[in-house]
Amino acid sequence: MLADNLRILRKSFKLTQQEVADILGVDRSTYTFYEAGKSTPSKENIVKLCDIFNVTVGYLFGVEKNCPELKVASRSDKVRESLDGLNEISRNEKFILMAYRSLDGEKKEQFVDAVKDILKELK
Repeated sequence: MLADNLRILRKSFKLTQQEVADILGVDRSTYTFYEAGKSTPSKENIVKLCDIFNVTVGYLFGVEKNCPELKVASRSDKVRESLDGLNEISRNEKFILMAYRSLDGEKKEQFVDAVKDILKELK
């Protein structure tokens, strides 16, 4: 169930396995194993995946009570809402947003500070 949901969510967000792996900080082969059901992400990476795709752990593992049938065309309201605005942004913008979502509170602040520093250098 987890493997199927990861693949469906990744494709729904139009991300490659490499992009998700980069966001998680793992090798592409490691993420490929997650989608193939050959290994399970660490607790930390499960939390990151939920943040990246804006879903609950229950939805990710397919045990949430209101979890829809797993079909590419059928997504939870939470996923559909988060996709609405993402369809209008570029691939790089989407990658940056997903990377930001995968961070905890303090690291999010550091990320924003780093972006601000980069912008200062570019002006």
